[in-house]
Amino acid sequence: RIMRWKLARGKFRPTLPALVKRNDPKEVVKQSELAYMAVQKHNDIKQAIKHLSTLSGIGPATASAVLASCFPEKVPFMADEAMEADPKLGERKYTLPHYLKFVDSMTQKAKELGSDWSPELVGRALWAKAHQDLTEGVSATTRAGGQKRSRNANTLKEEDKKTSSRTTRTNKKRK
Repeated sequence: RIMRWKLARGKFRPTLPALVKRNDPKEVVKQSELAYMAVQKHNDIKQAIKHLSTLSGIGPATASAVLASCFPEKVPFMADEAMEADPKLGERKYTLPHYLKFVDSMTQKAKELGSDWSPELVGRALWAKAHQDLTEGVSATTRAGGQKRSRNANTLKEEDKKTSSRTTRTNKKRK
């Protein structure tokens, strides 16, 4: 379910679902339990990501999605939009070292914002802001000086027009 959620939210990777399905369910449970224990008992996000990343089709981004759903107070999801909002992170990379820099950045920002904030909540806010900017026609570059997105507001408007046009044609056929 997390893989479907992640693919619907981010870049489509057609081979990823097949890779994930290859995993032995017992191994998924084993690595998941090890990852949860690493965070829960030892506060070791790095080791948790390593455990989950041993599974086929799972890298730091997907592993962060799994862990963020259980430990949002400690583990942020590695969303492209949140990573791009912090120019100190540099070029977006889907590696463990880059993810750990991202965790530090989101954790620091959560501390600055106060006790009501968590690293995951900061990431969600940045994701929401990036999507708001896209739908309002703001530049494809995030306001914080991040990297350009592959889709800008004009692309989204064109996609909306195509979807609307298809829906209209389908509704006419039904009548």
